[in-house]
Amino acid sequence: MPNLTGGKNYKKTKHAAEKTKYVDREDDQQFARILQVLGNRNTLAYCNDNIIRLCHIRGSIRKDMWINVGDIVLVSLRDFLQDKKDKYEKADILHKYDREYYSKLKKEEGFNEKLLFTLETSDIEQLKRIKEMKFSAMVSNEEDIFEHEEVKEEDDDVDIDNI
Repeated sequence: MPNLTGGKNYKKTKHAAEKTKYVDREDDQQFARILQVLGNRNTLAYCNDNIIRLCHIRGSIRKDMWINVGDIVLVSLRDFLQDKKDKYEKADILHKYDREYYSKLKKEEGFNEKLLFTLETSDIEQLKRIKEMKFSAMVSNEEDIFEHEEVKEEDDDVDIDNI
């Protein structure tokens, strides 16, 4: 059937106007940030109560909302079928929040501000280096951080066999 009403991208953008709605949190649910996508619809998520949980993406949202590292989601905690030998507690992912709603999430009662930091890429050694760089920049403002010594070029008569 020919496209008589619009241009090249008319049919593609027709359904793109649908936005996800904001879902309120209930008592047995928590906010979480995805740290790692493990496969087989499983993820590791840092929850609102500072616990890392193994979360399962429900089938109803599997193809509607693509879950990636760094997304903030709503999880439902499992209180049944918990084995003591499991390394992580388990939860189910119910909803993924768009970036538009992050400011509204900050105003929620009991929302952990750590969820908005980049937890999945932070390394302890890297954080220490960043703190030291900021501290050294504050102490000595007269020195340029990016100033470095010029490397002297050596002669081209270097024996490759000795290396």
